[in-house]
Amino acid sequence: MKFRMVAADPAPVVRTGLRLFFKESNIEMIAEAGSGAEAVQKTIEFRPDLLLTDFLFSDMSGIDILEQLKRSQFEGSIVFYTERDRSFYSVGGIPANLFWFLKSAERDFLVENLEHLLYRKGSCLPEESGFTIHEEGSESLILSDSLTFREKQIILYVARGLGNKEIAAILGLSKNTVKEHISNVLRKLGARDRTQAAVIALKNGIISL
Repeated sequence: MKFRMVAADPAPVVRTGLRLFFKESNIEMIAEAGSGAEAVQKTIEFRPDLLLTDFLFSDMSGIDILEQLKRSQFEGSIVFYTERDRSFYSVGGIPANLFWFLKSAERDFLVENLEHLLYRKGSCLPEESGFTIHEEGSESLILSDSLTFREKQIILYVARGLGNKEIAAILGLSKNTVKEHISNVLRKLGARDRTQAAVIALKNGIISL
């Protein structure tokens, strides 16, 4: 299944990079925009599943984009892709549960989590907002410096007591790939071993048994 995306960023190099990022993914970049007004226009015209957009443009802010798309009854997902996290943009009117990704995020982290968001579409914000979010039990998707969807899958199996060979067989991966993912999880969570990583992930709601 291919999802349709409009990407908006004032920098042409970022838009070109995003097109390469998603080239072999389940998300097709169908249009791009270099200004806020163009982001709104292309989103209304193409009605994509996702608008991935910077927050600051010379002509408008992310708040303006949200308000205009809300008035147009856009039903897709809106995700901000920015240089700084949301705490930097000290303005009101941003729904607390909109997604943000930093431009420093790894390609796999960005693509896998956006795919996961779109596959899980169906849980929505309160009716007055009209924007889609990810929601799955007690699991929380941490947006920066955290785990990819694949890493969460693997640490969940670790928490259930499975070894690398069993996890590799279930996910169709090599044992070396599973080992590499676990090393990344340990680094990101600051854990000394796989058991501690599983405990940290459970306590912080990253996974649930």
